[in-house]
Amino acid sequence: MNRKLITLIAILTLGATLTSGCVATQSSAAEPAPVTVAPVDAPPETVAESPVPTAEPTPEPTPTPEPEPIATEEPVTYEGWTPFESDRFGYAFLAPPNAEVMENDVDGTVNVMGPLDGNERTPPCITIFSHDSDFFRPPVGTDVVEWVAESPIASGEVDSGMEIGGQPSAHIATPDGPGVHAGDEYYVINGDRLIRIVITHCGPADWDIYNAFLASFSFSNGED
Repeated sequence: MNRKLITLIAILTLGATLTSGCVATQSSAAEPAPVTVAPVDAPPETVAESPVPTAEPTPEPTPTPEPEPIATEEPVTYEGWTPFESDRFGYAFLAPPNAEVMENDVDGTVNVMGPLDGNERTPPCITIFSHDSDFFRPPVGTDVVEWVAESPIASGEVDSGMEIGGQPSAHIATPDGPGVHAGDEYYVINGDRLIRIVITHCGPADWDIYNAFLASFSFSNGED
C-alpha cells in the first residue's frame, strides 16, 4: 500500500470520528426541559376575600328628662303670732297664736306653753333660759359648740344646730324616758350672753311651728 492511500484512509477515519461526537452532543443539548401542565379539570385557586366592614349602628340619642320643679317652702306669715321681748337678756321672738307666754320675774326664765289638756300642756312647750352665772356669761367670741360641750350642763352629744337670730347654735337632742318627754335644746351666744332654748315634745312634734319660732328670734344688747 502506498503512502498516499494510507494518508487518505487516516483522514477519512478521523472525520468520521469527529462527526459522530458532534451529533451526539447536539442531540443531548437539543432535548427540551420537561414542562408541567396543569390538568384541564383542575379547580381554579380560591382567593380569600377580605370581610367587608359593616358600619356600627348609630345609637339613638337618649332624651333628656325635663327637670322637675323644685318645691319651695312658703314663707311664714306669722299671722296671729304674739311678739315678746326680754330687755333684760336682749332677745325677742314671736309666740304661736295658741301659746301663753309666762315670764319669771326672779330669774328671767320665759315659758311659751300651749293650752292645758287635763294635766298636760299641748304643744308648743318651750322654755328660754338665761342667767347671770358664769356658764351663761361666756367671753365674747366664744365658740358656742365648744362652750356647751365642755360644760357640766350638757346631757348628751353636742353638735351644730340651726342659725338663730343670725348666730350659730349648739344643739342637744334628748331622748324620752320614764316620766320624761323627748326634747331638743339649742344654745346661742349673743355678745357675752348665752341663751338656752329648750323645746319639750309634750305632744306630737310640730317642726313647722318650732322652726318658725326659732326663725323669729332676734337679739339686741340687753342689760349688762
